[in-house]
Amino acid sequence: MLKASAKPSMVYEAVRNDDETPTAIRKDISNLSARIHSVEEHISIEVLITSMEERDGRIKHLFFCHARSVKNAKRFLEVVLIDAIYKTNVYKLPFVNFVGISNLGANHLQTFGTWISDESEKSYTWIIEQFVSLIFYDISPFVFITDNDAALICALRNIFPFKQF
Repeated sequence: MLKASAKPSMVYEAVRNDDETPTAIRKDISNLSARIHSVEEHISIEVLITSMEERDGRIKHLFFCHARSVKNAKRFLEVVLIDAIYKTNVYKLPFVNFVGISNLGANHLQTFGTWISDESEKSYTWIIEQFVSLIFYDISPFVFITDNDAALICALRNIFPFKQF
């Protein structure tokens, strides 16, 4: 019942009704529920990371964002700035930052980030596809601003063939 998202109080009532002398108290069931959810969350993160790993056990790309940024970007995003910060982290991986701006100004600034293994067209294509599938499944921003990186522009042209770059 807990795995089916039943509340601990409902589970307790079901156990109590089936058993004349229940062997568990409500707190036991609440603790078990918390433990199950904790393990499930841990397993889902492990599955996610495993699915991103290459055969050598290394993660090549990692895209992340805040849920509020996704929600606001779907409503207000019209200009997207894409820029790679060159290998400033301990792993020497390029960090690509997406900054979205609406016509309403900086109050609706949205940021998304990605670490990539290299600044190739293939890597840029992957991160732009992630961004598009999350935000722009049926529309696209009006303007993209880049640092004129050839691989990034090629990836954008492949994904948005009707835009000018």
